[in-house]
Amino acid sequence: MPDALFFWGGDDEGAAGTQVKASNFMAERGLPYHINIMPREGKFHLSPEEFDQLRANGTEPSLHFNFIDEYEHPLRFTEEDMRGQVRMYREAFGETPVCSVFHWTLWHGWTEPAEWMCAEGIEADNSRINCGSPPLNPTDTLGYAFGTSFPFFFRRDWRAGNERLDFISEPITAYEVGYVRGERTDFPPLHRTLDNAAYWHLTTDMFYHPICVFSYPECREAIDEALRFIEEQGIRAVHMGNDEVNRWWRARTAATLKQGATDEGGITCTAECAWEDGYVVVLPVGEGEATAEVDGAAVAPEVREEFGRRWACIPLESGRHEVRLST
Repeated sequence: MPDALFFWGGDDEGAAGTQVKASNFMAERGLPYHINIMPREGKFHLSPEEFDQLRANGTEPSLHFNFIDEYEHPLRFTEEDMRGQVRMYREAFGETPVCSVFHWTLWHGWTEPAEWMCAEGIEADNSRINCGSPPLNPTDTLGYAFGTSFPFFFRRDWRAGNERLDFISEPITAYEVGYVRGERTDFPPLHRTLDNAAYWHLTTDMFYHPICVFSYPECREAIDEALRFIEEQGIRAVHMGNDEVNRWWRARTAATLKQGATDEGGITCTAECAWEDGYVVVLPVGEGEATAEVDGAAVAPEVREEFGRRWACIPLESGRHEVRLST
């Protein structure tokens, strides 16, 4: 069973020449990556050929909304403003972005921007962060704002009956963590990030701008240290980009676990999840030896003692399964 899920991404700030080199670095480390591409001065500073190179590296390209440059205070934007930048992205790269982020993590109103993006076919956004400005770029920041480190679905307010939108927020938790920009590395906050994620089994957004990966050796050293520490500590990590986290969270949300028969020997349940890489059913167990069957075949559950009790972790392939846990 994995200990934690880390997803890696950042926005390009319209800095031409940095995106592919940052993508190359991440690919060399065996990491997925997500780059949000920002329009500036009426265009994107990434060619179609570079866009294809990102894809070839396994990097997810997406849109970095820019309502800062050439906009006046108060920094508000309309639905048509947003549609215009989505249209620019489609015309430039031939696809609809999946998970966006707003320049300076700008937002206004309540759920209106989420509703507008959802109407355009965008599925998620990465604009929630745990700190404000100044400083403009608060490197080496770890925090858990908005009540969770996990993705969550937006909801309309009480006037719409708290209706859930088909749109996901992926909060930023670890922002350029592990170094102080242009000065030095700072690994203790990075280690704390990774330890927290492993102990609590969190999803953690490892947010690193391509321009920082490109420009600062300390940033690259922090990413290398993250991988070294994960290996040293034996953390069983899953790595994704923001788009894939969106898909995974939707599959997880749609998953079901239905209790069937219960007797003195254990419990039977039906589990179903469409995630292609499979999933894990976690059930509480007593002090005795735990055994399990999946679709009638014996399997060896992994038993963990954490959070005040024992748990049996039963790995399953994608799809529907009958699970029997006995103790």
